[in-house]
Amino acid sequence: MSLSSFVRRILPKAAPTLVVLALVAGCGDSDDDPQMFDEDGFAITFEYPGDFERTEDVKLTQTAGDAEKTVALAKSEDNAIFVQRYSLNRAVTDKDAIAVQEELDSVLSELAGMDVTGKQIEVGGPLAFRYEIAELETPEDGSSTIVAVFDGTTEYFINCQSVPDGREELEAACERAIDTLEPL
Repeated sequence: MSLSSFVRRILPKAAPTLVVLALVAGCGDSDDDPQMFDEDGFAITFEYPGDFERTEDVKLTQTAGDAEKTVALAKSEDNAIFVQRYSLNRAVTDKDAIAVQEELDSVLSELAGMDVTGKQIEVGGPLAFRYEIAELETPEDGSSTIVAVFDGTTEYFINCQSVPDGREELEAACERAIDTLEPL
């Protein structure tokens, strides 16, 4: 069996979302107290700034499939942490790391329109990969830090997307989320 056919059996037909255009919600008042991402249907948790607004009202400009659930933690329309959940065709384990990373590299490179390579990271147990995409077409001058977490037959896809006017704050929020990311 070829590596790509093996990976296609693991990953869903729909690959994760890469680019998000707009969040249809205003953001709340400033609040320095951190919040915990603790959503029904998500077996992960992490901290994010208290002044980010949670919404499920998200418009996507480019996607390779539909997530079962999408939640956005937004500072503004183009500066947000997007968290998605996908069901996989079979359980992913550490032995699948190379094949899964190669498939993610391929899918994200195609969506980004440039070669991207992830690196495996530790998140308290599940297999996880991190990607940095510095130049998105949409939003203009956008960038994304993406973390894909594989927990058995579920993939969690976290996309920290920013534009220049909110990049510093969003990048700090993203690092906080990644540093505190844990399985439940």
